[in-house]
Amino acid sequence: MVSPPSWDAGEQAVGDSVGQVFMVTNTGGVPLAGVNSSFVSSPAFSHNDSCAGQTLGVGGSCTITVRFNAPAAQAYASQATASTTTAGPPAVTVPVSGRGYDISTITLNVVNGPDAGVVSSADGGLSNCSTGPCIYTVRRGTPLTLVANPNRFWGLASWTGGSCSGDDNCAFNATAATHTVNARFERYNRAFVTGQTFNGQFGSVGAADSRCSDVAADAGLSPPGARWIALLSTTTGGGQSAVTRLGAAGGFVRTDGLPLADDADHLAIGPFLYPPVLDERARTIGGANLDIWVGDIDGTTALNCSNWQADTATGTFGNFSGTPNLFGSVGSVTCNSLKHLACFESMTNMPALRVAPIPGGGRRAFLSTAKLAANTILTSADATCRSEAIAAGLPNANTFQALYSTPTQTGAARFNTLAGTWYRVDGVQLFTAAADLALPTRAQLAHLNVHANGTFERSNFLTGASATSGATEAAWTGGDPASTASMTSSCNNWSATSGTGSRGVPGVLGSTFISSVTSSCAQPNWVYCLEN
Repeated sequence: MVSPPSWDAGEQAVGDSVGQVFMVTNTGGVPLAGVNSSFVSSPAFSHNDSCAGQTLGVGGSCTITVRFNAPAAQAYASQATASTTTAGPPAVTVPVSGRGYDISTITLNVVNGPDAGVVSSADGGLSNCSTGPCIYTVRRGTPLTLVANPNRFWGLASWTGGSCSGDDNCAFNATAATHTVNARFERYNRAFVTGQTFNGQFGSVGAADSRCSDVAADAGLSPPGARWIALLSTTTGGGQSAVTRLGAAGGFVRTDGLPLADDADHLAIGPFLYPPVLDERARTIGGANLDIWVGDIDGTTALNCSNWQADTATGTFGNFSGTPNLFGSVGSVTCNSLKHLACFESMTNMPALRVAPIPGGGRRAFLSTAKLAANTILTSADATCRSEAIAAGLPNANTFQALYSTPTQTGAARFNTLAGTWYRVDGVQLFTAAADLALPTRAQLAHLNVHANGTFERSNFLTGASATSGATEAAWTGGDPASTASMTSSCNNWSATSGTGSRGVPGVLGSTFISSVTSSCAQPNWVYCLEN
């Protein structure tokens, strides 16, 4: 008897070898003399016969080892025969088979690792390659996806090789015998607002740049060669706007690593992702003074403290908690006033920033596209939110509601504040926790100025006393969602187009986002739409 009675070596890579041991056993009642084996000639199979010429006593056994080593990507079959010179027992034939396939060898090199990040394959075969070369073999023709996992402050700048390019995952079919893929990480440009305030007499924009460099170095932000630019305009040397002084630098992140803006132009026209409200040590800047010296963010003609040389002149300032139009210009003051300085690293031209996907349990929020009359809020606000969510294909579209307060119910009470927190539809997180919605001092991380379809609202948002009754750059709220509304802050419980109502400004963080001014109920406004 021969065991096993057959063998299928399965699929093996060309050049790989796999073996099987066959046991030849004398199950008869007399010894078997002259045991031997033979093999049908095959380029893929070989055998090692330890039984040759042996005599097997009753119950005795010996082994024959067969190996499969495919020389080409095709199917192979053969058979081994065990026999004896003793009369009586017949020869036993064992069929063997196997299939060969070609392999593809992937060689991965990571530039600027391991401090910058690592690369892994989606199938788990390659894990955390940090420098290279990392070798990974797969069956020829296998679809592969290589995923870059950058560390904080770093991003994937480019792929080369493997039919990959750009800064997304590297997906390709391993159709060649060898593929070489290179992943290059680059460090994003960091940005901060100085915790310290200054008057406008820096001496020059170069002196302001040096001030940024000194602050960054003191906070441990400046590796060798780092170049810091103060976001200030100048009229010297032909003139440069604040953003053109940054050159081709792109990919700006805050000092906590969260993405700010893709490039210098986005600082002037938007959109922001997470606004630059952190100082050089990643601390949120609080207090009433949220202003930065700018001059002219996208031109060279604005007031700039006589090229930042005179504290008796006048300079233009912006609000660093606002969207770009407010960030770039809120007003002008005498240059002996104290303002913060916005500092941007200007080292590399990185590709578009990436926002992490909305996590499981996270809920979406958006700014309505439609503007509603005050006396339609109770009947139309939720329906408007839901119809716009449905049109945009958002999940749980029928659960969206408008954020507004009434004299008998707080805005927060309209929502489950024990569930996941809210994110803009582009993945930017709005609040630290959903429960913050019911707190007067809520932790707001970003502006709610994105519509359900993902487009950014670029209106010239107005704030404070400058928001006149005719301005439309606001959203009805009825006041803080942590409190009930009054009749005068809710247009008579959202039933009148006369009188007053409270509105929030989508382009500003903090209390102004919820309740900027009380103004005429005759003017239609947006509503904030939140998934419940």
